[in-house]
Amino acid sequence: MADQYLNAESRLFHEIFQHVSTGIAVYEAVDEGKDFVFKDINPAGTSIGKMPREAYIGRRLTEVYPGVRETGLLEVLQRVWKTGVPEKFAVTRYRDERIELWVENYVTRLPSGENLTVFEDLTARKQTEAEKAHLLKQIHRVQKMEALAALAAGIAHDFNNLLMPILGYAQMGARRSASEEPHHRYFMRILDASRRAKDLVGQILLLSRDNPSAEKGADLVPILKECVKLLRAGVPEFLEISYEKLPQTAPVPADPVELHQIVMNLGVNAYQAVGKKSGWVRFQLECPCETAHFLRKVSDAPTPWVRLSVLDSGPGVSPEVREKIFEPYFSTKKPEEGTGLGLFIVSGVVQRLGGAVWVEDAPQGGAAFHVLLPMAP
Repeated sequence: MADQYLNAESRLFHEIFQHVSTGIAVYEAVDEGKDFVFKDINPAGTSIGKMPREAYIGRRLTEVYPGVRETGLLEVLQRVWKTGVPEKFAVTRYRDERIELWVENYVTRLPSGENLTVFEDLTARKQTEAEKAHLLKQIHRVQKMEALAALAAGIAHDFNNLLMPILGYAQMGARRSASEEPHHRYFMRILDASRRAKDLVGQILLLSRDNPSAEKGADLVPILKECVKLLRAGVPEFLEISYEKLPQTAPVPADPVELHQIVMNLGVNAYQAVGKKSGWVRFQLECPCETAHFLRKVSDAPTPWVRLSVLDSGPGVSPEVREKIFEPYFSTKKPEEGTGLGLFIVSGVVQRLGGAVWVEDAPQGGAAFHVLLPMAP
């Protein structure tokens, strides 16, 4: 009767071992418990590890999973083997050159002295949680952008209404005064300042556009040359601003004003990052972009791309700052040095044009901002 009971129990364990959805592995300690050899593993375990059963049996744990020491699981196996006290090992990320998993383990010691682990693959759940967190972050950013866009639109329209009489009266005063009179110069300065303010209103309104700009089309090459001239005129002599060899043309289905905003904001951000010391800002333009490193950012889109890169010799951008650098009002500069809107405007324009913008380390140190825009036919 006892033999029949044991046989029935063995068959039950065998059925569970073969058909349960969680992984089960049996280990034998070697080298006085410093390592463990696979004695058996069930089909669910081989599926989780993505290797056949033959690749496990008789091999050391540290050989099959070379990254196991970093996870802490090997220490748990050693402790359970010595004490006989079962332990639950919390969800842990395992990674090596072959595989990456999130696994939860329960470890116990069998009466035979062997260790048994029951483990569950939680990779799909972790990926879902990460995707959910990313989606929530994106939703939060979109809500923030929508609120800012509405605020910007209201302020811009009100400001534009205030500018109209200033421009009108300044034009009337300039026409009614002779060019050699002091009052005429004053009126002209008011006109210049008002026109700059009107341009600023247009820049703010870029944030509130719901629809893509009319695809007039513009060549980025002359716009880049013009922006570099403007930047050179406004920076100290010890700061070098240059561009590498340019293509003959770089057509982009965009408004020239929007392209001007992208180049100028990236250029100003770069030279402010360098600071008040000797350094350089360098522009690169590739048309069409054929560098795989950059095209990975837009790998799903078959269209040809134009790449604009702005590199600087500044201190670079830390990983923590990179996550927030394109958010509105985020700035690492002093209040008098920046508004936190420049890179946000760049991001908004690039996204509206169907492109991509990101920052990484420059090859020679500093930061490198890259923009990919669809190439016009």
